[in-house]
Amino acid sequence: MYWPVFVVAVLAAIIASQAMISGTFSILQQSLSHGRFPRVKVIHTSAKYEGQVYIPEINFILMLACVCVTLAFKTTEKIGNAYGKIIFLSSLLWNLLSGTETLVSWLFNDLLQISHRNCCGIC
Repeated sequence: MYWPVFVVAVLAAIIASQAMISGTFSILQQSLSHGRFPRVKVIHTSAKYEGQVYIPEINFILMLACVCVTLAFKTTEKIGNAYGKIIFLSSLLWNLLSGTETLVSWLFNDLLQISHRNCCGIC
């Protein structure tokens, strides 16, 4: 039972790291194209596919961040707990913000309708 779980965990880590790297590079590429990030060396790794880029400085920063997180938390249990807390807090924040936006839009819509009725004399 150990080896199948180990293989699945390694594959999940590979997929997660690739998603993190791809997302970081995509955001950085957009920031560079809009002039909102300092110039960095961008290496296009494929002549066939436009989005295949490698940015050495950012890759190094991601590596340092991973090492720092690993050294700071020391165990996978602590990393898992921190991940769960962050997911919970981001979900809570998302729901609070979207709920606030919904309430504000409903209130504004009602106030707009009431003021329109009062101005136009509609009962």
